[in-house]
Amino acid sequence: MKLAPTGGTNQAEAHPDPGDPDAKRQLCSETAPFAHDARGTQRRDPAMPDHTLHPDDAAAMREPLTHAHGELRQQLSNAVVALFKQYFGRGPTSCRTYLEPNLVIFVLAGGYTPAEQTLFEAGKWYEVRQARIAWQDSMEVRFIDTIEGLTHRTVKAFLSANRQDAELTIELFVLEPEPTPA
Repeated sequence: MKLAPTGGTNQAEAHPDPGDPDAKRQLCSETAPFAHDARGTQRRDPAMPDHTLHPDDAAAMREPLTHAHGELRQQLSNAVVALFKQYFGRGPTSCRTYLEPNLVIFVLAGGYTPAEQTLFEAGKWYEVRQARIAWQDSMEVRFIDTIEGLTHRTVKAFLSANRQDAELTIELFVLEPEPTPA
């Protein structure tokens, strides 16, 4: 992969090798929080200050000490894992569900099939990702119906992401805001 300066900006343009499974990781680690000047010299990007987290932000990033409203989270986790098992033939080894006022986020670990692992080891990561994306796209209606049924909210958007080397799948649902009482 090579980085080429883009005019007079502090950003670099990446040209990853499409056959390199680590290209995206290399791009992220090589460009942030650094920028490259016109000569290609790496320097800290002033737009990315090096600060520590505010204590409130650090506390918010830790796992909650209590599991308030855990029943809905558990129902959502069980339902999504069941969909994977029923329609993909294998479920994740773990599922963590996060609820925000207008978001439902699932972080699923494991669950790649031996066939997918074999393809990944043979350098066919792109094909595995494309097959997963196609499956997730075909499951969109089932996922949305499940989330809407359990949350009693309307799903505005559904997004999926996969990272095979970390064996992670993310399912994210953006919910319509709740109507405000008149």
